[in-house]
Order: sequence, then structure tokens, then C-alpha cells
Amino acid sequence: TSGYKACNIKFKTADGTEVTVRNDAYMDATEAQALAAKFAALTAGDIVSIVDANLGWYNGPQICPSAASQIQGENTIKTVRSSYAGSDIENVTVKGVVTNVAGNSYYVQDGYYAIMIYNQKDHGHVVGDSVSVTGTLTVYNGLYEIKNASSEKIEEEFAVKGLELTSANYDKELLAGKDNMICNFENLVYVSGTMQEDSSKASGYKASNIVFETLSGVSVTARNDAYINAEDAAKLAEIINGLKAGDIVSLRGVALGWYNGPQITLLKPSEVHVNTIAKVRASYAGSDIENVTIEGVVTGVLGNTYYVQDGDYAIMIYNQKDHGLVLGDTVSVTGLLTVYNGLYEIKNASCTKIEKEFSANWLVLTSENYD
Repeated sequence: TSGYKACNIKFKTADGTEVTVRNDAYMDATEAQALAAKFAALTAGDIVSIVDANLGWYNGPQICPSAASQIQGENTIKTVRSSYAGSDIENVTVKGVVTNVAGNSYYVQDGYYAIMIYNQKDHGHVVGDSVSVTGTLTVYNGLYEIKNASSEKIEEEFAVKGLELTSANYDKELLAGKDNMICNFENLVYVSGTMQEDSSKASGYKASNIVFETLSGVSVTARNDAYINAEDAAKLAEIINGLKAGDIVSLRGVALGWYNGPQITLLKPSEVHVNTIAKVRASYAGSDIENVTIEGVVTGVLGNTYYVQDGDYAIMIYNQKDHGLVLGDTVSVTGLLTVYNGLYEIKNASCTKIEKEFSANWLVLTSENYD
């Protein structure tokens, strides 16, 4: 039905391991034609990445692509980064998708490899653009950059793999080579630091260190970029400067910075998410607390009672008549915080629907953690 019989396409890994890729004879005909064109264009020695395909099996593993977009050309960012031997290299070219923009600078990523394009005036790129960039490769305190750059938009697709940072992997050795990648870091505890105004900077704020800790005590430094647009910088400063010691914050869609080791680069206010449920739960000291406010997404409804969650923290809203909420609503709730036999609740509540995004992380129970 595809117009093509199933064929074995042979590849080798960099260390010589043979890999068989096999097209499916029953895939969509248009997709099969595009996939065949991809294979036909290859010559021996070409380097490709196969992304998001299925793992097949015929007395052993084989790769089964279902779309032409799963066969991608050489990862130019990886190749360029690997070429650096201590001195700047002129006229390198990388291709990828723009993941973040900081004024004249922006970040380009392809798969698990990323690079900063430094101070390219009037580039005009926005997040999501596919681009080809040529310039001089340099490394600044471990951060890979291309300077003196020129660029153009291109019609190619690139897969961007996000990096989930944790206490376990936030380590200089483990993160080496991952600088500039887009990443998330959930449940950080704010320790200290504020954004400080500086009229000489494009953003109106100088770059400052904002210090967090993971729940297990690993120190994490975040640093605002001094060259983001002034409106974003002001909103970001309002959030950062409003934090109090102990507040739980998640950083989402940020860039992994590097200054002789990993740090987080803050570029826009939407990246900083203050977990109000965690903050309210932490405030309980044995007595009910009036007029607390939390925000999150509705994950369960039991008549007049419902559950609200944000990330890894949740709370029950008890017996609020005629709330009218359904699963998936995002809400702000104000009421009386109480704890009933260990169950955290808000009663005497009022709520309003809000236009914000929240994640609700599943808790997978096992014999080991059901304790």
C-alpha cells in the first residue's frame, strides 16, 4: 500500500556497530515517497540521526521509521562543538531551531546539542525559527558561542530535546557539553539574591546571582541576562524581588548557562513559576491560617469538594458549594488553611478561574514508596 516493499537500509554507529533500518511496506504512500527520497539522497559515509522512530524486532533489534522527518542530517551543532581545540574557529556553520532570545543574542538547538549566537544585531529571529548560522566559534568560560554571525531562516525540521535538571544530575561533570540547552528545574527553594537596576544595561538591570537550593540541599545559581528586553526584565524583577526565603520555585524553559560550571540563565518572566501550594503548605505550624491563597489546576472533583495541584504539590478545597469547576480548570483559591489528620485542606473557600498554565505531576506509587 505504500508503493514500496520493505527494505533493509544499513548504517553503522561511530564505533562500527551495524544498525538495520527497515521501512514499513504499509505506511502512508506520500510519507513513504518522502522517506524513499531521503534514503536515495544518501551516499556512503553520510551521517544521520534517527529521531522518534519505533524500535522493531526481527530476531534482534532494528529501527522502523514511519515518517521522513525521523531521518535527520548530520547534527551540525554537535560537529562544530566537537571541532573546538582551544582556539577560535572562523566560518563554522550550524543549523537548528531557535529556543530562546536575549536581545541581540539567541540560542539554537538540534536534538541534545545547543549553542549561543552572540550579539548578532537585527537578527529578527523568534522562538521556533529554523535557522542556518555562520560565524566564529569561541568558548567563554566553558560556554560555547558563535560570534560575528550571519544567519538565514531555512525550511528544515529539528528535534529539540529538553533537559530535566535534578539534584542528581546538576553536576559539572555530568552536564559537560550540555550548555545552552533548554531545560526545566522543578522545586527549587529560594535562598537569596535580587535583580538590581542598572540604567546602562539594555534591560535596565545588571546581571545578578539568584541563589536557590534543591530540596536535598544542592546549591543552584540562576542569573538574569542583562540584555533581554526591558519589559520582560521588569516583570522578571517583580517576580524575583518578591521571593521570600523558603519559597518553592520551578524554572521552566530556561537556558543552561555556564561559567566554569553550570548555572541557569533567566530570560523571561514566564520561566519562573512560584508554587503557591508548596508555600502555603510550608506555612502551617499547627494552627489554622486565614486568608491563604493558592493557584493551580483542578485534578479531581467530588461534589462540593475538589483538588488543586501545581507540580508536585496539591491541596483539597473542602465543601465549597456551587464552585462550578471541572477537571483542567486553572484557579485561584482563597480560604482557611487547615490540616485534618494529616490531610491539607482549604475550607470556607472562594475561587476564580485564571488564565495560567500549571503542571500536575503524577505520583507513581510502589512497594518501596508507599510508606
